[in-house]
Amino acid sequence: MKTVSPPKNRPDSQAIKITGTPSEGVKWEFTVESRAAARRFEQVTQACVFTASTAPGELDTLGMLAARLVCLDGIRPEQFPSLAASASQPYRCGENIAIEWTEGPQNRIERRFIHPLTLSVWPQAPALQPVLHVTGEGSEAPAVALDEARPAHKAPVVHCKVGDLSAPLEHWLRAQELYVSERYPSRALASDQMAWWSEHLPGPLFAHCSGGFVLTAIDRVAWARLERGQALVPDRPSEADDSPEEYQTDKLLEHLDAATGSGFDENMLKLALEVLQVQHPNGIDGLTKRLWVEGLLNLNLSLNGNNPCTVVLVGWICHMCEFGTVSSSNPAASTVRQYASAALLALGQGLKSLESEPADWDPLFLGLLYSSICADKTAGTRAATSAALMSFHGYLEAVFDTEQLTAAFDVKAGAATDIGETREAIAGLRVQANVLWAHEIAWCMDACSKAPDARTGQIARVMLSIASECAVRHQDLTRLVMANIAFGNDVLGEYCQIEVVRRAGRGRLKTITTQRRLIVRNPASIEIIRAWQELRGRETGNTSAYFLGDKNSDKKRYRPGAVQALLNQLVKRASGCPRMRFHDLRHTVISEQVASALSSTALPDINPLQVVATAAGHAIPLTTLRSYSHLYEASLRMWIDLGLKKALQATAEKQAQVFNTLTNRNPPLQGNSLVQAARRHGCSVTDHWLRMLEQHGAAMGMQLASAPFHWADPTPLKSRATLAKPFSVVVLADAIARLQRGEPTESVARIAGIEQPLFDQLHQRLDDWVADVYRRHFPRKSHRVHSMPSLEERLEAMRVDASDCGNEFWSAFARALDRVVSRDVMRAAVTCWEQNGRGVNIPIVPISVGRPILQLLLHAQLARGNIRAMVQSPESSGTTGALVCGAPSTHNQVLGDQTVIKTVTDLFIQELKFNPWLEAAQWRSERPMAYLRINPHANAKYTAPTAEQTAGFRGWLVAVKARLLLDELGVI
Repeated sequence: MKTVSPPKNRPDSQAIKITGTPSEGVKWEFTVESRAAARRFEQVTQACVFTASTAPGELDTLGMLAARLVCLDGIRPEQFPSLAASASQPYRCGENIAIEWTEGPQNRIERRFIHPLTLSVWPQAPALQPVLHVTGEGSEAPAVALDEARPAHKAPVVHCKVGDLSAPLEHWLRAQELYVSERYPSRALASDQMAWWSEHLPGPLFAHCSGGFVLTAIDRVAWARLERGQALVPDRPSEADDSPEEYQTDKLLEHLDAATGSGFDENMLKLALEVLQVQHPNGIDGLTKRLWVEGLLNLNLSLNGNNPCTVVLVGWICHMCEFGTVSSSNPAASTVRQYASAALLALGQGLKSLESEPADWDPLFLGLLYSSICADKTAGTRAATSAALMSFHGYLEAVFDTEQLTAAFDVKAGAATDIGETREAIAGLRVQANVLWAHEIAWCMDACSKAPDARTGQIARVMLSIASECAVRHQDLTRLVMANIAFGNDVLGEYCQIEVVRRAGRGRLKTITTQRRLIVRNPASIEIIRAWQELRGRETGNTSAYFLGDKNSDKKRYRPGAVQALLNQLVKRASGCPRMRFHDLRHTVISEQVASALSSTALPDINPLQVVATAAGHAIPLTTLRSYSHLYEASLRMWIDLGLKKALQATAEKQAQVFNTLTNRNPPLQGNSLVQAARRHGCSVTDHWLRMLEQHGAAMGMQLASAPFHWADPTPLKSRATLAKPFSVVVLADAIARLQRGEPTESVARIAGIEQPLFDQLHQRLDDWVADVYRRHFPRKSHRVHSMPSLEERLEAMRVDASDCGNEFWSAFARALDRVVSRDVMRAAVTCWEQNGRGVNIPIVPISVGRPILQLLLHAQLARGNIRAMVQSPESSGTTGALVCGAPSTHNQVLGDQTVIKTVTDLFIQELKFNPWLEAAQWRSERPMAYLRINPHANAKYTAPTAEQTAGFRGWLVAVKARLLLDELGVI
């Protein structure tokens, strides 16, 4: 087939003129050549479908494949290099055949549902060519029957990877004598393609296909999860804890509700940076970051008149400590400090003029701000600053649902760059495109009943019920009060109305977009919400009480951080994807609503995308499309197919020949049989032929989307009795030290990373145990005492100093306790001290008492002079001194009992493999005959009472007991 070429030297971009940017929106206008260009494109479409290659060969076949990808599937010729770089291969995606590739510096995913005619010319692996099958004779061998169109091969077809199809496309166009006057025929084809699209695609899909305004598809694994109905088994196991930790970022950000000031507080931000200079003595990053979180919580962010910008920025530091950065889910403490130091004050200066909520911050403004901050940095610090800014924006997206950046910034020059203009030196632009399917949501709802904290599980279930149907943010739900929930009936049935409030306690809402009323219509969801409302109604009669609040306080939310952690953990388990989070439900709902709007053929008085945007809280649909529309493939396939019905006009004989080539029919379908079948179905020949092609495509044996992955049922939550969080003895020693300093138990539990209910149980059991030890070791002090001293007072009387456990002196011991020392060794040492101790001393005789103590102490890797044995002198001598290897160091010092000395010597040689360093102690009846003393100075002649580390060793014994108590509570 030959076509009339356009005038020579015609500019390729004249068919449709496109203006605008992705950040501002895309506009286009028709030209005098638009109609003619669209007709030329239809001629090319006819040629690639109905005209056989004049010289069959690999290049001709690949050229026809390229032409069909352009004409039948909505792929631009300039996208072929990206298609080749991604080594794309077709695969089954539900009832469709999909192909995907990545584009741009941010690796945005593109996907198309390709036509069966395209697949018919895609090269296949030789061993898996389809086997021909024979059908019945005549017109009643219905070409309309799905079974007859199905290939008879058993194994799914595996299609080969193809290289860059740009050259084959040029070859095919020239071979078909198309665009003969054009120097670059593929460019002319692309121009005509745009003209045809502009006539047949809705505006958003045209803008996307033209490359002027791009949407982002979900990853293949998301479709695979829907196909399998199971959770992905990742290559690397998830590091998520079985017990969700209660994060404090949400608690810190509650101060936003009362923040009414303007600008930013530079002094407060400097105080936050000072908090990051604190280092935990054990040097463990996790403990250091918990210290920082505690310090940030103690800042005076709740002062009246404080400004929102300061709270948001301090919340960023807290978020990095608890959730991680863009590139790492568990960054080093040094990385958090570096990011905050690089960007915190500069962000404060740049954001101080903004009065709106972070959710309403303009991504274009933010991109320009980030660029200017980078430009002000030296070359050596620019990369770290860029990473810090991307971390900050990731925090805004995750916590406040701020829109994703529409412009990247050049790290080298610091200049803002529209997406698509510059492909080099673009820093960290991320695109979130995750969805959660119905079966995964159902699993999460069921798993809520197994949450360790029953009330947390109930609240999570209510939030899932709302978020699975309405595009809400996590904070939208936590700020609801009782008055925001109402039930009613209309012509569609019963509904639950939810009035979304952006900021509780701030009076009237600031913008019209924040005044949203969401509707839940799922009967099961309505029952869940109603049941919770009735429970809250019994707990409080106050309509201004938090809907998801604490049963004992109308003004307090119930553990919002723990609820969010549980929700995030559930969606991770349901999907198997470590990066999934509760916020992805919002992407799911909006994507489905946008897909429905794009698939609608009705012409309502109001833009359906505006309805979706309003329900989502977006001021304009541009935001909704740009960041939340990930399920566009089916809509695009539908509109292209509708256009092809008009474009693909040929005789019944030609259509039958194409179908025979596609299905390998033997005997072949005749044109008159196709005409008769169309008449029986009451449709045109072309409509019936296209339907047959669609049926054949749906029945073809293809590699499934799930083929490259491994699958398993979601891992259920573990009950409190079987939680498996590895609490370290070192962490417990630090917690005991904080209790001794009088810090609140809530603060200590947060820093230790132990949930408050569990910490309360541990604290009570430890208190009971210490009280029992105190009675044993100090019988006279505890006799006839009306009120038992507090835990802290008893530890002080027993000369237990857990703060000494953090000294460098004990570093080897700290490393060994959780890696080398068995529970039996720990238990034996603590039991011997508990049952045989006298006063503040740790006995080491007889051998059965001292052996477990020294077996534990062996792992401290201390020098011989650090571990001293105090041996009491005879009752009448009253002297003290040093004894080395059982012999007196000076002639005037009196030896202790020789039997005791021999026992101690044998014990040290057996357990520590060296002779003991003995010190003579003055006789005291309440002391053991030989007891342990830890001297930090290995070569010192005597152990000075003020310098010894024995109190630190007693602190380790108490920490070991705390670890054993957690074992009894079922915590590994």
